Parts: sequence; structure tokens; C-alpha cells
Amino acid sequence: KREKHFAHKAATRNCTEETYLHRLAKQVFLEEYHWCLAHDERFDIELTYPRVCRKYKENLGQSCHIGSCKKSHDLTQYYDTIKLEQRDGQFVPDLLLGSSYAPDRMLYVEIAVTHFLAEPKAASGHKIIEIPIETEDSIATIRRHRITEADASFVNFSIQAVQVVDDECRC
Repeated sequence: KREKHFAHKAATRNCTEETYLHRLAKQVFLEEYHWCLAHDERFDIELTYPRVCRKYKENLGQSCHIGSCKKSHDLTQYYDTIKLEQRDGQFVPDLLLGSSYAPDRMLYVEIAVTHFLAEPKAASGHKIIEIPIETEDSIATIRRHRITEADASFVNFSIQAVQVVDDECRC
């Protein structure tokens, strides 16, 4: 049997599977990043780096790991362009940060509301920041221009150990 159902008129076919929160978070990121670029303000990410001592490496046969440290990186110093849903090969990130002076330098920003990063994109080798958004309050993370590992996942970022000075070495 055929039942009556709701159907769109052809002229009003503007539906999308994108949620309100997803659209809002992308727009806020775009506007905030543009604002930082225009006003020469920082948009930081904060990453944790292992600290190592190499003072006794020859004697011990390895470096000593002595904790970690956090470092901030201003994205606007590396990426001076931002595009919303710009195709990059086989992928279309939510936001694509790029560099006008190093065209191969790109960073994907993904907003995760109902689903998270797909394996092919994660395995692509592209640097990706995935920001989970659960409520409108979660968007404050973007508005403060500082994203930490507590706020997002950082995929394919090269985290190299920070060598400490010999005086700090306690192997």
C-alpha cells in the first residue's frame, strides 16, 4: 500500500543533513579565524611534548624521558587563509586552513557533532584538528582562540621530544 508522506517541492529543495550545531560551529570558527587574521591576533593550539635528556644516552644506550611540557603554536603564523568546505583532492574538510606562501601547507579542521572523523581521512596524512561540539556552550572553545588537547583531537601532528638542558637531567 502507498501511504501519504511529506515531500519537498522542487523549488524549495535546500535540505541538508548538517545539524544546526555543526553549521554554527563551522561559521563561528570561520569568523573568529578571519578576525584573528585581520587584527593580527593569535589563534593558538596547545600541544603536549615529551621531555628527554640525552646527557647519558651514550652510557645508558637510550635517552631518559623526564615528563612533558606544553607548547602553544599560533596557527595564524602558519596558515593565512581559511576556506569553508573547500575540496582538497578526495576530501572536503569542514574548514581548510592554508598558506599563501607555502601552497602545500594545509590543515583540516573538522567539527564533530553527530559523527567523528572517518578512517580514510584520518589515514590520509593531513594534519587534522577535530573539535567535538555537544552544545552551543561547547563553541566557547573556538571563541577563546585557544584549542587544547582537552578540547580537540590532533591527528597527524608530528610531536617531537623536547631536549632538556644537562642541568635538568635526572637520569
